[in-house]
Amino acid sequence: MLFSKTIKMRALSGAERTLGTWNKSMATIAAGEQKLLKLIQHRVTAERAAVAAETDAALSEQTEASTEHQRVIEALCAIDRQASVLAGLRSRAAAQSRDLESQARAIHAELPEFVAALKADFAGEWQKGLVAFEALLGKRAALEGFIGKLDLPVPHPASGDVGDVAAGCAPWRCLDALQNALEVVAGWSRSVVAPSVDAMMDGGGRHFDERAVYVLTRNHDNWPVGTMVMEASFVPGLLEHLCRIGYAVTLASQEWEATLEPGRQAAYALESTAREESGRVSTARLERYAREQAAAVPLALQRPSVEETDPDYQRKRELAEGRRSQQIENPPHVGTVS
Repeated sequence: MLFSKTIKMRALSGAERTLGTWNKSMATIAAGEQKLLKLIQHRVTAERAAVAAETDAALSEQTEASTEHQRVIEALCAIDRQASVLAGLRSRAAAQSRDLESQARAIHAELPEFVAALKADFAGEWQKGLVAFEALLGKRAALEGFIGKLDLPVPHPASGDVGDVAAGCAPWRCLDALQNALEVVAGWSRSVVAPSVDAMMDGGGRHFDERAVYVLTRNHDNWPVGTMVMEASFVPGLLEHLCRIGYAVTLASQEWEATLEPGRQAAYALESTAREESGRVSTARLERYAREQAAAVPLALQRPSVEETDPDYQRKRELAEGRRSQQIENPPHVGTVS
């Protein structure tokens, strides 16, 4: 043990009790949130069954929907009860803020005395080790006077262990834990005002329904994408904030868009097919028009392309051009009137 066990900090015991209560509250809240998650899933299942039964009844399939509606009512009641439990747990945890702060201040008040005690305790340990090391150096010098210089390893610092709770790390660990707990409560307070800030920035254009089921579109803390949540899943204001910044959407809107997607894709596919067919018809019309225009040209102006490479055709053409040029050079005699 590097430090003696006599070094104690009076504030540590109270801080550790406060942190124990806080940790228990947070663990209970986490368990309650998981229970609420299962209740939300049960509600969604019951509501889907009720909607299916009502739809069947509307289509005259004579389906009784009273059982499904009762399950929905039971699920909503269970959610309300669990939401009340979570609200109470969070309120009680937030109420620990004063105790968390007072314990942190108590540790800070005792730290100078505690640090001084640590320094004094270590100074005693150091002095003992220094006396032993000096004696060892003297023995080495005497031995080297007889046998010459010794090739010995140079001492280097080894990994040190400052001991148990009394050794000095516990106060700083407690301070970090107390500060983290207070930061959690401070984050809860920021969540309360976040929707008002969002409304000032976006004009309050997005509607938030406290009773609706939402689906996360981004990971948030320990909640993955696709998790179904409700207002009570988080501290007040947080889900509305996530909704306003696009990190959550209602389950109803997500399912409606998924229902519409096959129809949208089918309409797009048909539209693409129609465009391709229209392009083929236009090409066929242009080709038919070109053929009609070619057929309208007089036969005398049409010349098969094969004639240009036909030797007999070339000879006849040269003879015709030769006679034409001769006629131009020797024009016929034209009489004049005197």
